[in-house]
Amino acid sequence: MAGEMEIMLDKSEMDIGNLINGVNDNIIRKIKDTIMDNRTKALKKHNRKISTLKDGRYATYVDDMTKKEGRHKLIAPTYEDLLDKLAAWYFKEEAIIPVKAIQKVLTLKSLYSKWSREKQLDGRSSNPTRLWYDWKKYCLEEELSHDLIEKPLGSITSLELKEWVNALNDKYNFNVHQYYNATSPVRQILEYATEQGYIKANPYSKNLISKKKFIQEEKEEPETQVFFVDEIEELWNLAHDGTATGIAICFMLKTGLRRAELLGLKYSDLSKSGTYLSINRQYVFDFEFDKNGKPTKKIPHLVERTKTKAGKRKIYLVHNARELLNELNEYNKLHNLTGEFIFQSEFYEDFHMGYEAVEKKLYRICDKMKTIPKSQHKLRKTFVSKLLDDGINIDEVRRIAGHENEKTTLRNYCYNRYNKTQTEDMLEKALA
Repeated sequence: MAGEMEIMLDKSEMDIGNLINGVNDNIIRKIKDTIMDNRTKALKKHNRKISTLKDGRYATYVDDMTKKEGRHKLIAPTYEDLLDKLAAWYFKEEAIIPVKAIQKVLTLKSLYSKWSREKQLDGRSSNPTRLWYDWKKYCLEEELSHDLIEKPLGSITSLELKEWVNALNDKYNFNVHQYYNATSPVRQILEYATEQGYIKANPYSKNLISKKKFIQEEKEEPETQVFFVDEIEELWNLAHDGTATGIAICFMLKTGLRRAELLGLKYSDLSKSGTYLSINRQYVFDFEFDKNGKPTKKIPHLVERTKTKAGKRKIYLVHNARELLNELNEYNKLHNLTGEFIFQSEFYEDFHMGYEAVEKKLYRICDKMKTIPKSQHKLRKTFVSKLLDDGINIDEVRRIAGHENEKTTLRNYCYNRYNKTQTEDMLEKALA
């Protein structure tokens, strides 16, 4: 069989230093096209049977007059590997590019930019800003990660990854959630590289670190996550001030909608009776990236899909919620807002309310209440906690909230809405 095959790339193309700030697509295209072309030509030229061995490997014979039997046996773990061996055998006088060329050129660092862009195009839900933060902190700026992220993909082993994640954990003392965030870019880039055929197998496994090594994740204090029972009346009165953003805050408190869902609501989503509301779309951000893969600009737009499959749902509007919509309808008429959105912009024709408008107003209200500042998402947690307190079946609460399973509902959205004194009084009565 032919010896080491030559890689026909210009010196400048092969210089990994030139790839650090983003993968050269021409290199990848050149490599992959050449691989496929040579496999096709080799298969056409080969006139012997390709067999599958008992151990799952692939084998065939090629003519070789230097052998006593006049033939030489080729064996490979996969069909594609065998085709590469055939190409090397038949075209050894020509310079061809083996699969390993990709592994020699690409690194985690050089692939990050391409991966982050394509991840967005695929519509995957991870936040690019969050991913960049973790990539920058735990990879680019972390000395423990420098060798790993600049090592050719084909050379990275499970043992090296195991040593890396354990060293990171020893330094940062992660809980489970923090660990998955910190290692997510490396894990996902390797998954992507495997899907694209840049590497044959993903060396990252679930068993790289024992869960016993993680610190216990503590649940946030209730006062930071929900509005207490004795705060609701003041919150409602301050928000219910005749403005569209105020109505939006009250409506979220009565429906538990995500902000991204609220802004996408259209009048066509209401049932004829006005008692049910269909959640069909959401407000999302696309991003522009710099050459390193860092998100530099948010581009907002609506999409006809929900966060998850469970997010597409129909919810019942209680009396107070229906009254709020009637108030909003009058408000829209008064301000000549005749677009299709329920929560409309006062500045742009036929456009929804601004993304930050509700959040900013809620922070101002919290300041007036002299309570811990809470984001609009805390309205959703308050809504879910109230339903659970009032005895609504957990599966129905999960469905209304648009969660895929009740574990999410209970773990992340269930909080005690009573202050310390109220809780103590309730315990006294319960255990009297």
